[in-house]
Amino acid sequence: LAVNVFLPAVAKAWLEAFPPTAMLRNRQLQKVVNAGFLELWKLTKENTKESGLPEIDIKYLGLHAYRIRRRFCRRAMLERVADLRFRIPSPTGITWVKGKGVIGMCWKHEQFAIGDTKKVYEQAKAISADGWAKADEKITFGLTRRQFERTKDYGVVAAQPMFDWKNARSIVGCVAITAPSGSEAQLDSKSVKELLVDLSDLVWSAWNSRES
Repeated sequence: LAVNVFLPAVAKAWLEAFPPTAMLRNRQLQKVVNAGFLELWKLTKENTKESGLPEIDIKYLGLHAYRIRRRFCRRAMLERVADLRFRIPSPTGITWVKGKGVIGMCWKHEQFAIGDTKKVYEQAKAISADGWAKADEKITFGLTRRQFERTKDYGVVAAQPMFDWKNARSIVGCVAITAPSGSEAQLDSKSVKELLVDLSDLVWSAWNSRES
C-alpha cells in the first residue's frame, strides 16, 4: 500500500517540477547548442589556419545560452539554459545582471562584446582600488577586482545578444563563447560573429518551441 501511494506521488512531483513541455524544450535547446559547438570548433580551426595563430584546444572551448530571467522585486538576471563545455571552472558565485561581466555588457549595450578576463585581471592588480572604481567599464566590465579574481580562469568570453524579433526587437538573452586566454583574435572574427547571430535566433526559437 505504501508503495502504491508513494510512487504516484513521486511521479506527480516530478511532472510538476519538470513538465513534459519544459523537458522537450530543454532537449531542443541542448541540441542547438551541441550542433553550434561543433560548428564553432570548425570555424576556430579554419581561423587559426588562415591567421597562423595557435589552435584552440576543444577541451577549453565552451558554448553557452542564457535567457533574461525577470524576478519579482529583484533585478533581472541572466540564467543559463543550455551549454556545452568539457572543462568546468570553479563557480564564481556572481549573479550576472545587466552591465556585469562580458555577458552583462552584451545585454546592456545590446551588441557583441568580447573580453579576456585573465588579461584584465593582470591589469587590475596594477590599478589602485580608487583607480579601479573610476576606471571605464571597457576595462572593468562592471566587476569589482575581487569578482575579477573569481572570473580570471574563464579566459576569453565573447557574447552575442539574443533578440525576440516578434516583440519590437526586445533583447531576451545572449549566446556566449568561453575560450582560453589569448584567443580573442580567433573569436573576434566575422565568421564567428555570424555563427553567434544564427545561434541566438535558433536558441530563441527552441525556447519558444513546444515540439520535440
